[in-house]
Amino acid sequence: MKLSVFFMVLALAAHVSAKVNQDNDPIAHILDGLDSAPKKPAAKPAPKPAAKPTPKPTPKPTPKPAKPSTDFEKAFSTFGAPSTKPAAAVKPAAPKPSAAQPAAAKPHVEPSAKMSDAEIRQAAVNAAAAAAAANQAAKDFYAAGGETTPSCPRYSSRPYNEAEPYFTEKKFSGPNGTGAPQISSVDYRSVVQHATHEFNPTVVIQAGSGWSSKEVTDILAKTAAIYGQCGIRIGHATVVNATLPFSIVNINTVTEAYTAHKMPEGTTKPWIFFVNKRADNPSQDGGGKSMAYTSGTADKVTEGSAWIGHDSLGTAQHPSGYAANPELVVGHELAHLLTDGDHQDNTPNLLSGSGNNIRPYLTKEECAQMKNSPMVHAL
Repeated sequence: MKLSVFFMVLALAAHVSAKVNQDNDPIAHILDGLDSAPKKPAAKPAPKPAAKPTPKPTPKPTPKPAKPSTDFEKAFSTFGAPSTKPAAAVKPAAPKPSAAQPAAAKPHVEPSAKMSDAEIRQAAVNAAAAAAAANQAAKDFYAAGGETTPSCPRYSSRPYNEAEPYFTEKKFSGPNGTGAPQISSVDYRSVVQHATHEFNPTVVIQAGSGWSSKEVTDILAKTAAIYGQCGIRIGHATVVNATLPFSIVNINTVTEAYTAHKMPEGTTKPWIFFVNKRADNPSQDGGGKSMAYTSGTADKVTEGSAWIGHDSLGTAQHPSGYAANPELVVGHELAHLLTDGDHQDNTPNLLSGSGNNIRPYLTKEECAQMKNSPMVHAL
């Protein structure tokens, strides 16, 4: 009995001791309450905030150009601006010529640095052929009699008022004897297309001589065509229609020299004077109704001047084509000045010593002499 009570007390003590130890063990307490404590719902993860879109940078307004203050600035401000015009439509390429359709002939072109040697030689041949054709046409015309004046080559003219003070200062006056002379600059460059050399004459028309400005400028154009066979052209001619200084009327070697000395400085030679008539006395007029002063035939100022009398046309002294074609008279006297030489033999030539044989033909030697004249310059 006593032993049973002892075991009962011992078991109760063990139970109490285990209960005390469980209460003092926090882990055991937590584990013991897991089954009995109500389970809390799992916490939902907090929703992530929606990503805000990255704001695009606001483009800065392009500053407007300052308003131009003048028309010049307005024009300059648009320079280089892109064009608002629609692009031009591309044209389809031209079809290549077939064997049945030969290619068109190439147009004549002038020599340039970009051309090959063969092309330059061909261009020179073409230019020489054109000059020869023009020369042959002139020969054919005069060989047929030359009684009808050929059509005048093209040229242009404009007033040359800037030259008036220089001639007025030297006592040249207007055609009626008062005021300023009438002066024009005449461009003859288009008359000869393939020139290599050029001269620029000064032309004086004596008032009351019977020569008109239109007549003289036409004669010079035809004269220029003659010199084209040498590759020489008239560039610009200064044409002065005036009363000569101190109203000189009678033209002879004395008044010619006096008038030449009154020419303004800077006027280019050759000088060509179209006058009424030259004195008939050979001792005074040099023996002709037209005259050219070459080296040694006058003083240095008068040298390089030609004098064309209106009475040299249509006279018994110069019959046939020479009288009927005044460009031959002018061309003949100019040839004296530009070659600085005398007559050639009496064969048909521009420098022939016979009036009946004066024709618009020039030899290679004569052309070479003219190109070496101080009055002619290379282009």
